[in-house]
Amino acid sequence: MELKTNGSIHDLVRKYALALFCLTLPFSLLLNNIAVFILALNWLAEREFKSKLQRLMSGRSAWYPMQLYLLVVVGLLFTQNYKEAGFELEKKLMLFFLPLFFVSSKPLSENDRRFVFKSFLISAFVSTLVCIVYATYRNYIEGHTVSYVYNALVNDIHLPGRYYYFNYWYFTYELFAQPLGMHPIYLSMYLIAAGFLTVHLYWKQEQPFWKRAALSSIILYLFLIIVLLASRTQIAIAALSGTIFILHIAVKNGYLMRGLLFLAVMAVGGLFIILKNPVIRERLIDSNKLNAHYSENKYGEGGLSLRTYKWRYTLEAIKDSPWVGTGTGDAQDVLQTYYKKNDFTIGFENRFNAHNQYLQVFLEFGILGLISLCVGWLMPAVTAFRQKEWLGFAFMVLILLSCMTESMMEVNKGIAFYAFFYSLIFIRPISEKI
Repeated sequence: MELKTNGSIHDLVRKYALALFCLTLPFSLLLNNIAVFILALNWLAEREFKSKLQRLMSGRSAWYPMQLYLLVVVGLLFTQNYKEAGFELEKKLMLFFLPLFFVSSKPLSENDRRFVFKSFLISAFVSTLVCIVYATYRNYIEGHTVSYVYNALVNDIHLPGRYYYFNYWYFTYELFAQPLGMHPIYLSMYLIAAGFLTVHLYWKQEQPFWKRAALSSIILYLFLIIVLLASRTQIAIAALSGTIFILHIAVKNGYLMRGLLFLAVMAVGGLFIILKNPVIRERLIDSNKLNAHYSENKYGEGGLSLRTYKWRYTLEAIKDSPWVGTGTGDAQDVLQTYYKKNDFTIGFENRFNAHNQYLQVFLEFGILGLISLCVGWLMPAVTAFRQKEWLGFAFMVLILLSCMTESMMEVNKGIAFYAFFYSLIFIRPISEKI
């Protein structure tokens, strides 16, 4: 009886600590770390270390993210900047701890797993409301009130010193995500994941029309917020995944025209926002000139040209040590040298990383590190596809594509997101493994 009671307490603590992790993921790194600390203490208090070791040894899927952390450890053998290397070890610890925690702990029940997923959905939707409320408030205090917008739209009355209708900047890109203290690219990735989870949890083959309409409205809302966040890669991923899902459902259930109509509404809504918001139009259309130097981009942030410069100089740096890389702590120092040598001032001053996780790992750990990364991500994706575990497959595709234009595993918001949801989705009871 005592063992049963203790077990239920530990299960309850784990459930709500995991929910706290999800609820705080878009908001507070401190609270997020507190949730991890609670999980670790609860894991130690459970004891049962022999059973945990047995689960660990049989849980092959947990080793894929854990091997990324082992690369960081092995990279210590080649580094010279031990201060930066120590920071990397600390920053990427979740890549090791969270899979270790999930694989060695007693499996979550399906109800608890759904509860954790729903916690993330709550945090994702609340984060969008925070952004909208903040943007509206900033416009209000600048004088762009409801009456001002009404007079501008209906009566064509515009006051000097104010935007024509309202301040677009607060509803766009970095300023839109500013109240959360996170980069819009990562928030967009979270919202795409929220869309996947919405479908996974609530979309059923046989359900009333009003439920399908409500879920479609949620998906459309998430897509429009992603457009406002103006991350080119994430907009493309959202559009691609949404199109595939909607066409699949429409064809399978015999209402292709309705599916095409919904896609048309999404496309028109997205294009309307892009064309009517000059800031988004600049980011998505005007700034993406391959042969334009970064300094010619009047808004200064982003642009395909900037990415190509980062990738070019990273590839040059890789050629110096293609087999073992720079080591764990030296990658940025090496990039700084190449940025300075090529007069890439903006890259040097801002200490830009490679903005491509594959190139970043290649630079740090050489060709073997790159192979390890690709195997660790492609194998779960292929296995999930073969087993028709579409949530796991969609999640891995999201990571694979996002990391083509961002070094996601170099930022806490990316590390925590990947390590947590990979573990929650892929590390399952042996009888349910994908």
